[in-house]
Amino acid sequence: MSFLSPRIGIIMLLIVEDITKEIKQRYDVDLNSYANKLLISTINKRMFKLDFTMQQTYLDFFHTDPDEAVVLLQQIGVNVSSFFRNPMVYSILEQRILPELIERKRKQGLNEIRIWSAGCASGEEPYSIAILIHQLLKKSFKQWRIHIFATDIDRESLNQAVQGTFSRDRLQDTRLGIYDAYFTRVDAGYSLAPEVRQMVNFSFEDLLSSGKVAPAASIFGSFDLILCRNVLIYFNKSAQKVAIQKFIKTLTSKSYLILGESECIDKNLKSAFMEIDIINRIYKTK
Repeated sequence: MSFLSPRIGIIMLLIVEDITKEIKQRYDVDLNSYANKLLISTINKRMFKLDFTMQQTYLDFFHTDPDEAVVLLQQIGVNVSSFFRNPMVYSILEQRILPELIERKRKQGLNEIRIWSAGCASGEEPYSIAILIHQLLKKSFKQWRIHIFATDIDRESLNQAVQGTFSRDRLQDTRLGIYDAYFTRVDAGYSLAPEVRQMVNFSFEDLLSSGKVAPAASIFGSFDLILCRNVLIYFNKSAQKVAIQKFIKTLTSKSYLILGESECIDKNLKSAFMEIDIINRIYKTK
């Protein structure tokens, strides 16, 4: 963007505005909350991919090709994920957070755990959590009601998640014991065990959609754990605040929120949380 003349910069901003309005009308996804830098970069990449040199040519293509809006949304989603990505976070989940939640529920005479993976991409994160819970509960697993709600704005990634088959590179951080116990080699890659896939409910949700506090499938929220990792970095400051406020409303007392390593909670909202691990961006409600 720094190499563009002021006039071209203004034209690109107008194109972003046009595309944003069209996507809102078609899919009810509000891109106004995303940083212009991300949107402009994504459009430029699409122009290069399609060999378009004129911005207006791309805009005309966007309006006439029924699939381009979907492709653009997928590109904006930046869906780069793998099982147990950032092993330190999953180690803390496995050794501290999940055992604590399980023990607390047992003491309360409850057998339900509710988790939200916001911005789940193709499912590696919620499935990783499901595997850890399945291992921790062991023989008592069937006595529990585990509800993991996973949401994203990329329908293609959600479809891949539901299928539950992954390429080998998505398993690079997976321990051998987990790999052997939960994955089966198939022609298309590696298929996840059905009992784990059944633990996760995938749905299309715009995190910033007004009027929705929690995924529709969850009905009322009341989450024990929310993971929203490497999503807020693509939002402007105002949108980040909206997302955190939504999490505050849907988390129960003494529940956890985990963000990405480069993300943080707005200083005006920090009073709702205790910082558990500032390096790994783990917070706990009071």
